[in-house]
This record gives sequence, structure tokens and C-alpha cells, in this order.
Amino acid sequence: MVLFASLGGTAIPWASWPSVALGVVCGLGFLGFLFIESRTIQPILPLGLFRINNFVVSNAVRFIIGMSMFGMITFIPLYLQVVKGYSPTVSGLLLLPLMFGFVGGSILSGIFMSRTGRYRIVPILSMPLLAVGALLLATITPDTNVWILGLYLLTVGIWIGPVNSIGVAAIQNAVPAGALGVATASSQMFRMIGGSVGVSIFGAIFAAGLSSRLPGGLLNDTGNTGLRAMSPQLISELPPSLRDTVLDAFTGALHPIFLCTAVAAVLAFCLSIILKEIPLPVDRRRDPDAYNGNVK
Repeated sequence: MVLFASLGGTAIPWASWPSVALGVVCGLGFLGFLFIESRTIQPILPLGLFRINNFVVSNAVRFIIGMSMFGMITFIPLYLQVVKGYSPTVSGLLLLPLMFGFVGGSILSGIFMSRTGRYRIVPILSMPLLAVGALLLATITPDTNVWILGLYLLTVGIWIGPVNSIGVAAIQNAVPAGALGVATASSQMFRMIGGSVGVSIFGAIFAAGLSSRLPGGLLNDTGNTGLRAMSPQLISELPPSLRDTVLDAFTGALHPIFLCTAVAAVLAFCLSIILKEIPLPVDRRRDPDAYNGNVK
């Protein structure tokens, strides 16, 4: 599935037989997974878990969060290197506001959940604000100040963090005790799959958008061919007028990615509404015996 999304429309045409073959293999693999998991005595991922509302909803939201988070981690440094001219090291350091927001949001949501015993409200409030943060990123230009970009990233991170931590708690609180380990692992799996698929899809969107925005033969004039040849060094060698055109095209090709992230956040909001608020088993803050194994 990842290969289909990443290679289709770039390395191979969507309608070509390799694309069709990848799609068929993906479908057969999925059907084979369902067949085996429904019949084996000890399945890797028990299909019965998909009958639990909070398991399905939380993992679907974490899939979307994975798309959003890894999309930011992949394409924001690309913008910083190609458009702003920063080194890979500096570009990575400029992602710290996203990480600070992510960690801070996770900590605050954990405190809220431990004190109130409630968690359903967190994704319902966070997802619309994540959509706002993604829309802010869709306004960046080649001239956007790096401090403004950092503020946008901080905003996105703050609202990704709570959903990431609350989702695991919602899953663990809903599944049977015997399935606690596999259910917790599945939450990480769905987030990683969302990241892999999201980066592939966003990459295809970016490549298509950049191709449509660049004048024909622009890269060929510099002795290079293909979008993969684009680099800060190549862009710096272009005449000023062409350089501005390329930078505008590059930045504009990123906007659909952030718009898709905003739409995904709205979808996650709709899913969060049907999340069930299952009471936490014990308020450990008020019952110290819970730590000693005296509460059943």
C-alpha cells in the first residue's frame, strides 16, 4: 500500500500494470490477513477487538494523527532547507516547537484525565484546533518569518499531543484484560501505518502540485532533469527571476498537504464524537491502595 501511494503518479503511472499489480497484492494481502486471523488459535491481532467502539475509533484517530504528525516532520524540514536555505541540522532543530507542543500537550492532557477521570472531551476539543493549526501552515510563503512558522508548529504540536496520549488510555480502558498488550501495541501500529501511508500520499500530492506549478523545461535549462534533481544548490544557481518562480512553486505545492491535514483533523473530530466515555476503573489519586494491588 505504501509503495502504491509513493510510486504511483511519480515513478510509475497510476494506470500502469505495476500500479495495478501493487493494488491487487495489497488487496490479496488484506484478505489473507483476515482469513488467517479469524481462524488461528492465537491471532496476532484478534479481530474481535474491532467490535469494541473505543478500540476502532481511537485507532482510526491515531491513524489520522500519524498522517498529520509524520507529514509535518517530513515536509516542514524540506521547506526549511529548499526555500529558506537552512542546513539539515538546523532544519531539524527548528522542529523543536512541534515536539515541545507535542510533549507539553500530552502531559497536560494526562493531568486533566487523572484529575477528572474524563477523556472523551480531549479529542473533541483538540481536533478542530489542529485543523486551525494546519490551515495556518497552509498560509506560509517563501517570505514567512521562521519565528511565525515556529508558532504555527507549536500550535499543531499542542493539539496532536493530547490525542496521542488519550487514545492509548481509551483503548486500554475498553478492552478485556487479556487483550491489553496486543491492544496497546495496535495503537502504535496504526499510528505508524498512518505515518507511512500519509507521507506517501502527501509526497504524491506534492510532486503533482510542483509539476503543475513549474514552467515546462525549467529544470532542464540548468542541465538537470526531474523533480528529484531539485536542491538548494541548484536553486541558488538559477537567475533571480527563475529562483523566485521555483520557490513560489515549491511553497505552493506544500499548501495542499496542509489543507489535507486540516480535512483529516475534521474527520478525526467527527470520529471522536462517537467515542464512548467509559469510566476509569479507579481514581488512584484518591485511593492509595490501588497501587498496592488491593483493589480488584
